[in-house]
Amino acid sequence: MIIRGNFNIYPGLYEPTIHKIKGVKEAVMIGLYNHQKADEEVILVIDGEKDMTSQEVMKQLTFGAYSIDKEAIPDRIVFMKIPHSGRQNKIDRKLLANHLTTLKK
Repeated sequence: MIIRGNFNIYPGLYEPTIHKIKGVKEAVMIGLYNHQKADEEVILVIDGEKDMTSQEVMKQLTFGAYSIDKEAIPDRIVFMKIPHSGRQNKIDRKLLANHLTTLKK
């Protein structure tokens, strides 16, 4: 769960919808605390086709068939390969959050 302001954002509710956008192979929402905002920043990580743009994805998330709640709209979209780990090859959210934190610096 990501807490932003007075809203609880459950990535599991939105990721399947985002995954349906043409060109998206996999999508993960991560919350990272932003000290300047004193709040969580929602980052959408997408493993997708090379020609995808943040603007294109944002447009799909705000209008139309793949729109999500406005409170869950990401602050930032990052395109990268999403790390997996373990025998069940699950998304490694902790490693992803650490990687995003280092990218920010």
